[in-house]
Amino acid sequence: MYNDFITIVTSGNNVQRLFNGLLVTLEISIAASLLSIFFGTFFGFLLSSKNKIIKIISKLYLETFRLIPQLVILFVVYYGVSSELKITLKPIPTAIFVFTLWGLAEMGDLVRAGIKTVPIGQVEAAQAIGLSNSQVSKMIKIPFMLRQITPQAINLVTRIIKTSSIVPLIGIMDITKVGQSIIDLYRMKLPDASFIVYGIIFVVYFLICFMISLLAKRLEKKLC
Repeated sequence: MYNDFITIVTSGNNVQRLFNGLLVTLEISIAASLLSIFFGTFFGFLLSSKNKIIKIISKLYLETFRLIPQLVILFVVYYGVSSELKITLKPIPTAIFVFTLWGLAEMGDLVRAGIKTVPIGQVEAAQAIGLSNSQVSKMIKIPFMLRQITPQAINLVTRIIKTSSIVPLIGIMDITKVGQSIIDLYRMKLPDASFIVYGIIFVVYFLICFMISLLAKRLEKKLC
């Protein structure tokens, strides 16, 4: 197995190809994460709205993207929507769009839960000294809520990174897809190619998500 590993790592540009695939994975994951956190924060306030219509629509959106697998949504958008509208969608922007739709729903629910943890006494005290609702949100609700949800938001990023492994199904050459192409190249020559290549991908995903998880734990200790 060691000789097979050396052969795969040193032959051609396999390492460079895997690295380029990793960059594609990170491009999709980081873009979707940032958009999810940004729009999800606003969505969280919609979920907390006292307006019944807004609340019902928001809850329907949340439950829809919670219950339907991301792969199904990806296929519906990439194949279904493009077919119905007679347009050609680019794979990477489509993947970012779909993961953002899912991520902002999850982030919104975190924000909604975070808003509920804001001590009512602090809010009432702020209102008693004459602060407006917007000032109360900026000075009391948002800072407190951010301290509560930051670790969970970072964990959401790891979930998006792991879920991004489905993008090869719409033709994106991420690290998983590149790994499969390398395996196909060596399948007949090296019997351990699958184990070695997927083992490398396993380690890469583990290291990235592990470092993010450590960051979340450190933040949780500092913020609590």
